[in-house]
Amino acid sequence: SFGGWSADQGGTEIADSCKNVDSIAAAYEAVITKYEVARLDMDVEGRSLTRTDGIDRRNKALKIVEAWAKNQGRPFQVSYTLPTSTSGLEPSGVAVLQNAIDNGTNVDVVNIMTFDYYDRVTTDMGAAAMNAANGLLGQLATLYPGKTAAQRAAMVGITLMPGLDDYPRRTESTSVADAQTVYDFARTNTFNTLSIWAVQRDNGGCPGSTGSNNCSGIVQNTWDFSHVLNPFS
Repeated sequence: SFGGWSADQGGTEIADSCKNVDSIAAAYEAVITKYEVARLDMDVEGRSLTRTDGIDRRNKALKIVEAWAKNQGRPFQVSYTLPTSTSGLEPSGVAVLQNAIDNGTNVDVVNIMTFDYYDRVTTDMGAAAMNAANGLLGQLATLYPGKTAAQRAAMVGITLMPGLDDYPRRTESTSVADAQTVYDFARTNTFNTLSIWAVQRDNGGCPGSTGSNNCSGIVQNTWDFSHVLNPFS
């Protein structure tokens, strides 16, 4: 996964900081060959959502990598991880995908981060994640009218944040029961990806702590979320 909050805020995300499309593509290819991975994820959030030059370079580079992988007979997928509202992608996220389409870049997965809504009203995080995914499906229907409903469902990814997310009010709390609800929903709809951010948070080591990097902030057993979600794959 390339990008993420720290890189996007700091300006070090490769498509933002490197101005040469071929060099970006070469860096992606180097990671693929070094680690023999079949999917690269582009985690675009924060300031990178407004850096239109970086968005365009990223998609152009991915287009080059897709052609390179095809020529090598190498399996390769592109995933975009994007922030979401409770009703689907924000316009900035849609614009990232539209730019990919304009560049002829194939996007296999759109993975929505179903947390940190900061909207003052969301408390049922399971329902919010499902509503966001349904909103995304509608957006994908507009962006990819040539795909079937089943093909668009197979593009959807959901990433949950176990327990309390970064919202200081501590009202956005995803429970293990929420994870089970979203698991059942994602499996029924044959979505592509279901995960958490992040595995080191999957424990109850800091009840009441918001936005901690190494614990969920809720009372739970270690690996409760992982045990619920692992069968998805």
